[in-house]
Amino acid sequence: ASQELINILFGEETEPANLRMALVPFAAGVNVGTGFDTAWLDMAGASSIHDENFNPGVNLWTLYANLTNRDWNGCVQSRPSPYDELDTPPTPGTPDTMFVPWFAPDEPNSPSGYPNSYLSDGVTGSANVRQRSIGKYTASVSSASKGPHRGCMNTLAITPLTNNRGLLEAQIADMTASDLTHIPVGLVWGWHVISPGAPFTQGKPYDDNKNIKALVLMTDGDNTIGAEGNHNKSTYTAYGYLQEARLGTTNASTAKNILDDKTETLCENIKNANIRLYTIAFQVSSATTLNMLKSCASDEAMFFGTSDAAALQEAFKTIATELSNLRISK
Repeated sequence: ASQELINILFGEETEPANLRMALVPFAAGVNVGTGFDTAWLDMAGASSIHDENFNPGVNLWTLYANLTNRDWNGCVQSRPSPYDELDTPPTPGTPDTMFVPWFAPDEPNSPSGYPNSYLSDGVTGSANVRQRSIGKYTASVSSASKGPHRGCMNTLAITPLTNNRGLLEAQIADMTASDLTHIPVGLVWGWHVISPGAPFTQGKPYDDNKNIKALVLMTDGDNTIGAEGNHNKSTYTAYGYLQEARLGTTNASTAKNILDDKTETLCENIKNANIRLYTIAFQVSSATTLNMLKSCASDEAMFFGTSDAAALQEAFKTIATELSNLRISK
């Protein structure tokens, strides 16, 4: 279906002069790529979420440096509210606008029920004390373990705005489905890649009346929380663990509703930035999610509820044709 979008918008061209497209794969988080400008990463550990799962003052970059066989893979956490719903450029003077690396902690070796235990605890005490200990991060992580990348291990990196057809097609072909669904995480990065401000700066200015900005959001599921029966209360995602209540709650059902609310807020913010917003639900059965995506679209006609591959392809074809016609009219 995505290939259909490219076929129509690019036509016979391989590098059209007046077209740019970006690709933002998302699951429980987003991978910005390791070539990301460190000026927008919180290298100093100043953000309020940097040491959230450890003792105060911990810098996640130090933990990555201390692990002998794992480096940062490009995945990032969601910024603290309200910046997770905004396109505010990262500024060192406001640490919570900076981006923090994804780091799924080593969970306790015992009791059972912890899905991401990849190092020896090294200390005694409660499960929480053993999980927060940082001395253990000087070892090697088993090659069979996802380690600190769990939850964002297989998420393909963002492809920033480009007119390189071959690159986009190759990246689409490489995508695989895995892990949970956090729609607002994908949505906000879709906004980041087409806006003119940092962290990605390839987007045209909003007041360029010769330019059309459009965002196509496609999801094959509801916002989800991987609830766990341990002290973390969930698996690790771009919003950390439920236990830390970054979503304002430690209840999985309430957290899902908050993710829905954040999705709706982001949709309004994106539309207010004069961006055309199309939404596609693929094999989604939840009436709540379908209604949310319908209200998210710039117009009800720009929402597509699809149940099979043919309908999904038709949705992308309709969107591409409309955008192509708009380009011609401009």
